[in-house]
Amino acid sequence: MINKILIGSDEGAYTVANGARTITLTGLSFTPTMEQLAYVYNKTQDKLYYAPAPSLAKCTLSSGVITIDSTFPVLATGDVVHIQMWLPERAYDPSLDIMKVVVQNSDYTGVETLVDEADIAGAQATGDAGGTSTTIVDADGAFSIANVAVGYKVRNRTESVTVNVISVDSATQITTGAVTSWASDAYTLPLVKRYEINMEGWNYLSLQYYLRNAASLNTYLQIWGTNNAAANTDSDAGWVNMSASLLGAAAGINCTASDTKEDLVIIDKKTPILKFMVKLVVECDLASGQDNDYEIYIKKSK
Repeated sequence: MINKILIGSDEGAYTVANGARTITLTGLSFTPTMEQLAYVYNKTQDKLYYAPAPSLAKCTLSSGVITIDSTFPVLATGDVVHIQMWLPERAYDPSLDIMKVVVQNSDYTGVETLVDEADIAGAQATGDAGGTSTTIVDADGAFSIANVAVGYKVRNRTESVTVNVISVDSATQITTGAVTSWASDAYTLPLVKRYEINMEGWNYLSLQYYLRNAASLNTYLQIWGTNNAAANTDSDAGWVNMSASLLGAAAGINCTASDTKEDLVIIDKKTPILKFMVKLVVECDLASGQDNDYEIYIKKSK
């Protein structure tokens, strides 16, 4: 019988070489070989280095070191890498002089940390370059199309006005509700972050979230889904908001200022979907000193 282990979860650990393309495996009870490698995936960079297909064999393993093909970007300290290996049901552990049993139920994944964020808020700018009463023109590169939450509150801190973001165009110009004038005003934009959950080959999902806000912060947590392989976390394009059915409201879970929300969502109806996306929106009235904490842990099942 053959089982799989996840390095860093079920057994052993790994370290990445910052600015290079090597990953060193440590603390294993066996000597790993290339034949035992099941997959290597950089979750931080969203790069799949190895899978059981000739076109995805883009790394090597020798003497406990995985070397990534030079066509990929270099690794960085803090990159989260998932490494799975095949091994016999019983692997000899010489330090204990016994037969060590390594078992993983292949019908479940290990627990994955999807979100671990703290002290974040929307982008802040020192001034608007030639805006009007309803437009903000980026003066200092404070935001991008991908990270501004359309439909949520932007705070004009100079005039103490809060209005909705209506749209963000390709020239990084933001259309908003009216204020007296955005020109030269300081502002804080609503931040959006998106996190993808690959569900291919899995039918069920459990998602545990923890949201904590101090004063002047407001957060929304939503779940979206898609069968469109081209959909990505740069925008909502190609995704469908499933928050009403999965979280009870289309707006998702709302954690208001000075509040904490924590719960476990279980999708226990068989769901043949390509991928889910967790969308996190943060509205903020502050120029600095954000105090928040957002954590999400997931586990998938067949």
